[in-house]
Amino acid sequence: PRSTLSSSSAASDVYKRQVLLSLKKLGVPSAKIKQIGPPMDLSVFDGDLYKSNRKNSTTKLLFIGNTTISKGLEVLIEAMRHVVSKYPSVKLIMALDKSTKKGAYEEKRSKTIYDKIEKNNLQDNVEELGMVENLPSLLSEIDIFITPFLNTFGPADYPISTLEAMAMGKSIVAFRVGGIPEIIKTGSNGILAVSYTHLTLPTKRI
Repeated sequence: PRSTLSSSSAASDVYKRQVLLSLKKLGVPSAKIKQIGPPMDLSVFDGDLYKSNRKNSTTKLLFIGNTTISKGLEVLIEAMRHVVSKYPSVKLIMALDKSTKKGAYEEKRSKTIYDKIEKNNLQDNVEELGMVENLPSLLSEIDIFITPFLNTFGPADYPISTLEAMAMGKSIVAFRVGGIPEIIKTGSNGILAVSYTHLTLPTKRI
């Protein structure tokens, strides 16, 4: 199943539950809260505008985020071990946000991720790009967008990139957390995983 997203209003219920609740907890009166859709230019995130230059049929997965625990990258790497055992040519692309200041925690998290990649012999199956300047172009080159977030607490953690991938017509695999189940329907526009072992399903079912 491939994703479709006709307008940003598709996420309105998510915003009600996540963002509005967060603002109320901060003490903002309900009367002063006005809801708008997430900022996304559907004229830019349009798969019909981009022609793929892929020269092979290797299945490509894409993760966008950082190495903090809540983003679930470590869980995704563990799932990749199972995916690669069945589909050796699968490639995971990591677009990692390294714009924030690196401290001891960030260094430790990065080491944990790369140690796990090496431990599971995934060096040939995982590629790091860093931050991406032309996201629509990158999305046009991949098959499945992975959102392994372990939670979506607070407005900053709302997976806007998931909506952008949906707008580009990409299949989504994500955990059943926060408001994600309101935009991803298993068998319709992606798969909602309930544990990391279910993240091994994308190349089999989508």
